[in-house]
Amino acid sequence: MNKTVEEYISELLFLHDCVIIPKFGGFVTRKKSAKLNSTTGTLLPPSKHILFNSKLTNNDGLLISHIANQEDISQESARKNVDIFSKKSSEKLTNSKALRIADIGLLTLGEEGNIIFSQDEKINYSLDGFGLAATTQRPIKREEKLEQKITSTIAAVKSTRTNTRLLLRAAAVRILSTRVHDYIFHPSNAVVVKKDPF
Repeated sequence: MNKTVEEYISELLFLHDCVIIPKFGGFVTRKKSAKLNSTTGTLLPPSKHILFNSKLTNNDGLLISHIANQEDISQESARKNVDIFSKKSSEKLTNSKALRIADIGLLTLGEEGNIIFSQDEKINYSLDGFGLAATTQRPIKREEKLEQKITSTIAAVKSTRTNTRLLLRAAAVRILSTRVHDYIFHPSNAVVVKKDPF
């Protein structure tokens, strides 16, 4: 065969909601909408959630027909290849308690003899989200610093005007007080002539 049975199963998961491996079990998919994780800001594209059901063992013909068409072999030869794959997979799962099916996921044997499936998340089997990657959305932050900067600039301009007025008043008082002081305490031998400050 040009490709492995695993690769053909993977191809069919893109197009079908259920792919049965005769005498082993079936993969059932369920569509998941795009999802936004508000905590992390991650936007996940639409995808398919894959489940494994060990009770789906009857041959529906989908996998065998697909392999026969792709490999240009008879249905019987394709069925034999699938039976060999099923037998080897069952033996490996029983002996090592774990079986990885490439690009699909990991099957493990539980303590009660049940099969637990963990989907491999690296491939998105949904055609709606095909080629889309998860993106991180950064929350839009209003520029508080800019607002604060503008407010502080306005306050500085206002205070400058106030400071200027205050300085002008202080200068006027200083000049007036100097003139009054000079008028009151004018020495008699001064070169400058005494003038009325008002």
